[in-house]
Amino acid sequence: MKLVYSLLYVFITFPLMAQVNTEVFRKSNQPNGFDGTIALSSQLNSGNSKFVNLRSTIRFDYTSDGNNTFLISNYERVSGNNALVSNRGFAHLRTSFPLTSYFDAEAFVQKEFNDFILLKDRQLYGVSGRFCVFNQQTDSITSKTETITRGNLFIGQGAFYEKEFIDIEIDTITKIFRSTTSLTSVIQLREYVQFTVSSYFQFDVIRLSDYRILLNSSLQFELIKNLNFIVGILYRYDNEPPSVSLRPFDFSLTNGVSYTF
Repeated sequence: MKLVYSLLYVFITFPLMAQVNTEVFRKSNQPNGFDGTIALSSQLNSGNSKFVNLRSTIRFDYTSDGNNTFLISNYERVSGNNALVSNRGFAHLRTSFPLTSYFDAEAFVQKEFNDFILLKDRQLYGVSGRFCVFNQQTDSITSKTETITRGNLFIGQGAFYEKEFIDIEIDTITKIFRSTTSLTSVIQLREYVQFTVSSYFQFDVIRLSDYRILLNSSLQFELIKNLNFIVGILYRYDNEPPSVSLRPFDFSLTNGVSYTF
């Protein structure tokens, strides 16, 4: 059930992301063992406009008492009217080791490209710590409002080495050490309403004016059993975008449905 919802959520949000929010790919309370999923989709449109949309998602998870590792990869290609409209890909590998009940040490690598923002190649190599502020797994309902307070809050702090290849008039390669701070929370507001928010703040440790902000939030409403309606907001700000032709911010409002079984 959680896996189906995760994949549908990825398909809804991933095409809008330029700076990828990897917090949305986390899964909690995973049983020990290995599992994997491959999802493929294609869309052919004709009439007033003609285009082909191809997407793929591959995910593998391994969980044990002392380790949680996952690999996720996405690819999207959209072509229409004899032109390539979108061509982007992303892969992220992360492993975490719980040191205490409230703190995990993590290491990750990431690779992506996005023709739309002239990003030919981005590579990340980093480490981080993830702190659990609270993690309430059981329902706690007040007698007056009957509000369910089940939820969690995690704060992450780390650093990574970033290498970018920007395809502009003169090809540009940048190599930067960045600090990264993340906040992730999932709150069960009502029995049928769930709120999720995750955000990043990343900056160059040498030039503090070079920073990025990413905010991703969503509300999930259960319409009927196993059928959910999702409303999501994505805001991305890059204080120094890779090209002067690109705006520093992106804002997206999305909606969709998910079915679990």
